[in-house]
Amino acid sequence: MTQSRNWGLIVRQAIIAGFIGGLIMEAYLLIVAHTNPIPAWQWIASAAIGDVALTSTSYAWLGLLVHFIVSMGWAGGYAYLAHDRPYMNQRWLISGLVYGLVVYVFMDLVLLGARKLVPPSPVEFISALVAHCLFFGVPVAFVTAKLDKR
Repeated sequence: MTQSRNWGLIVRQAIIAGFIGGLIMEAYLLIVAHTNPIPAWQWIASAAIGDVALTSTSYAWLGLLVHFIVSMGWAGGYAYLAHDRPYMNQRWLISGLVYGLVVYVFMDLVLLGARKLVPPSPVEFISALVAHCLFFGVPVAFVTAKLDKR
C-alpha cells in the first residue's frame, strides 16, 4: 500500500526551507566569502535571460528573485524525497550535506548548459562547496525535518 503525498506540506516545506536556505547561503557568500551581491545577482540574472543582465545593476533584483525561486525548487525536491524516506528527516545533517553536494553538481551542469560555467580556482571551489553543502543543504534539511509533523 502506498502512502499518498501530502502536497500541501511539501509545498510549504519547499517555500520555507528554500527561502531560509537561500538566505543563509547569501549571508555566507556576503559575510564569509566577501562576495559583492549586486554583480553576483546580475550574473545569476544573466544565466536566466542572457548577457543583457550584465549591462545594468537594475537586473540584480531579477537575479535575487531567480536565486530564491531556484532555492525553493531545490528545497521542494528535497522535501519530495524526504516525504517517502523518513530517515532523511531523522538524519537531516548528513542528508543535507549530501543533498547540498547534489545541488552543487547539478547547478554546475545547468550553468554548463547555459554557457555560464567558469572553472573555479581551488579556493572558489571549496567556498562554493561549503556554501552549497553547509549553508544551503543543511538548513534546507533541518527546516524540512522540523516542518514534518506527520
